[in-house]
Amino acid sequence: IQRFLPAFAPHLVQVQSLDMAFVVPFLRQLLPGCPIVLDEHNAEYLLQWRAARLDAYRPIAWHRAFYSLLQYRRLARYEAVVCSACQLVLAVSEEDRAALQAVAPRTPIAVVPNGIALQEYEDVRPYEAMTSGVNFVFTGKMDFRPNVDAVLWFAHKVWPSLSQLLPHARFWIVGRDPVPAIRALARRPRVCVTGAVQDARPYIAGATVFVAPLRMGGGTRLKLLEAAALRRPIVATPAACEGLPMRPGQDCLVARTADEFIRACHALVDDPGLAAQLGESAYQHVAVPLEWSALLPRLEAAYAQALGR
Repeated sequence: IQRFLPAFAPHLVQVQSLDMAFVVPFLRQLLPGCPIVLDEHNAEYLLQWRAARLDAYRPIAWHRAFYSLLQYRRLARYEAVVCSACQLVLAVSEEDRAALQAVAPRTPIAVVPNGIALQEYEDVRPYEAMTSGVNFVFTGKMDFRPNVDAVLWFAHKVWPSLSQLLPHARFWIVGRDPVPAIRALARRPRVCVTGAVQDARPYIAGATVFVAPLRMGGGTRLKLLEAAALRRPIVATPAACEGLPMRPGQDCLVARTADEFIRACHALVDDPGLAAQLGESAYQHVAVPLEWSALLPRLEAAYAQALGR
């Protein structure tokens, strides 16, 4: 960075995610007067707070709740310092903007949602093993705590009853780096743990129902955008829909409890017309407005703000 950036003479520097924010003080010294923008993929301290609150209800998970509470406090202080040192912070949702503004009240924070390149989702064929039967699909990095929690909750609370109602259905867990508890699910009947795949899109395209049983986290869920881009019907928790313009009952079915999840998933399998309607509505009202070409003017306006134009 020290060798390259001064020669490049940037008008603006964007730092990607809190993981890279340690370079912000260095950048301020290296490039005095150059606006620094921090792109926050999540309000990270909020993610830890939600994880602590969720685990606090289960005595077996109190050690994780305590850890998350410590991390929540440390991250809130760190995000406050880092965000305050930048000329602009980018948030992906109004919820994240509010959370970041609470710790950095003097820093301008612009909302630029996560987007999708729709042309990359045209004519995607389902994975060959999913061209028949009933397939429930979850995608994501499978050592990421919110994803692990979501899959384990679905596998233990939803899948036993749902698989009895639909004895030929399969549950696909698609994503790299599955932790041991996720890998162990592959020993259950009709549960497929793929591990890393070259391309997740054919698995999403093969979903009879795309499930997003997330109970913690922040930001926005790109997996839901991908499912919407492929016109797949979605059943999700309120937490999974956060930050996206999902209209419950129109663009997806929202379920808060295991019983609601079971009923919603079964209803979409039982009524292909409803499933197709939800998938098409999600494409038109969620994926299309969040196509990158529609979002770029918002990003350019945010840059202009940081540059004082």
